Amino acid sequence: MMKQEFEQLVGKTVEWDVFKMYEAMYMATDLSKQDFVNLLNIKVIPEDPAAVAAREAAEKRKLEYKAQLRALITIRDGHLENCRRNRKAGLTIFAASERYQAQECDRAIRELRWFIRSCT
Repeated sequence: MMKQEFEQLVGKTVEWDVFKMYEAMYMATDLSKQDFVNLLNIKVIPEDPAAVAAREAAEKRKLEYKAQLRALITIRDGHLENCRRNRKAGLTIFAASERYQAQECDRAIRELRWFIRSCT
């Protein structure tokens, strides 16, 4: 069994030493790979610390992007509210400017949402 296959079957990234130990156990049996993995207590298999750190860093970045997204939505809503007020007051030039700013925020929001989806 290859390390990549083992990691795929257990759903974790493991260190080389851990893999070698389980590979030796697997080679001593006459079970199929799937049956061998089913016998293991996957919860206790230690995960590679580098993989854990990378996953935590990615989750932190994703949370930061979501905070930026919420801020952009708040800014866009402010521009739209200003646009409504200016239109009501008859200030069409300012209303058009606010509408343009809101459209720019919408574009940035779409891009950020796409980026967040592609990170997962």
